[in-house]
Amino acid sequence: MSVINHQYKYRLKPKFGRVYIGIIMALATAFQVSADTITYPNGAHVAVHLSYDDGLSSQLDHAIPTLDEYNIKGSFYLLPGSATLNNERQVEVWKKAAQNGHELGNHTVFHPCSSKGPERSWVKPYASLEQRTPEWMAAEVKMANTFLFLLDGQKRRTFTPPCFETMTGSGDYLSAVRPLVAGVYGRTLPKPEEVFWSAHNVSGQQLINYIKRSATNPRTKIIGIKFHGVGGDYLSVSDEAHHELVQYLAKHHDQYWVTTYKNIVDYIHQQ
Repeated sequence: MSVINHQYKYRLKPKFGRVYIGIIMALATAFQVSADTITYPNGAHVAVHLSYDDGLSSQLDHAIPTLDEYNIKGSFYLLPGSATLNNERQVEVWKKAAQNGHELGNHTVFHPCSSKGPERSWVKPYASLEQRTPEWMAAEVKMANTFLFLLDGQKRRTFTPPCFETMTGSGDYLSAVRPLVAGVYGRTLPKPEEVFWSAHNVSGQQLINYIKRSATNPRTKIIGIKFHGVGGDYLSVSDEAHHELVQYLAKHHDQYWVTTYKNIVDYIHQQ
């Protein structure tokens, strides 16, 4: 509002200035109300999305078959350098997953994260965020988009920042990346309207309890659970725990609209 006041205070008479500001405030209030009253298909109160990072073998072996068994679509954030994308048989599985309605999401090319801290020795020098710029990150996201287009033919997809970190050596890169993607994971609505959990080494009941607990907040509209390994690889949950969660969600489709993150983002933008 301060920008509006600065631009118009010398051109509007006081009376009309107050009217103008009042209109803007009314529009802002109306937008907030519409955001608070989002309704989802089947009368569901909240949208739930399950996502999977790094394009791991265990996702192909366990996660996708379970999702397909219950007709639930997930978002898989791939890295072009993943071993599964250098194996012809597994590449075909990724292509089939996309054809079946799963989202192949953007997770950059080299998975850049901050290299600061004793637990970040695994970050390669070429993937250090401190060495990057927002323009460099935009170019990398654009390159990943092109790679994924060759897999699924889709021109729009959502993006998950590696390590959920976006600060380069010369500033935050999100504003440079946003125009290139349909949405940024966890950034469609403010908290607590949108919440998510990066889960590993937990039981199926703990996963279910997170969904249930988050959904009790009437302001929460989007709930996400982020996985890496499923029944293998790293930062993993067991195949049994993942199966228990998916089965629960399938049985409660009237409470939760479970779909890809891109579908949720697109639906809210349309609302």
